[in-house]
Amino acid sequence: IKHWPNRLVGIREMLRVLAPGGRLVILEIDRAPDWSTSKKYTELFEHLFPGSAPLEALHFHFVVARQSLNLDELHGVMARAGAADVRVEPIEGLPLILGRGRKAAMPR
Repeated sequence: IKHWPNRLVGIREMLRVLAPGGRLVILEIDRAPDWSTSKKYTELFEHLFPGSAPLEALHFHFVVARQSLNLDELHGVMARAGAADVRVEPIEGLPLILGRGRKAAMPR
C-alpha cells in the first residue's frame, strides 16, 4: 500500500468489498528495518539479478523501505478505515509487517 496515493481510501475500498466479518490482511515493508535485515531480504532475490545484491540492498533500505509504513502507522490507517480487531506485528527476520483485521459483522 506504500504506493497508493491515499492509503485510507484504499483500505476503505478493501473493507467495502469484503463480506461482513470478512478478513483483511495487509503485508507491507517495514519503514525502518535494520541494515542486516534489509541485506538479508534482498539476498533472497539474488538469483533474479546475480551480482546485484549490494546495490539492491542499498536501494531497498534507503528508498523502498522509507516509502512504507511502520507498525503504528499501519495500525492507525486500518483502524481509521473502519477495520475491526486490528492487529499489526512484525514478521520475524524479515523487513515486513503484517496487518490483520476484519470487516465489522452486520448487526442482528
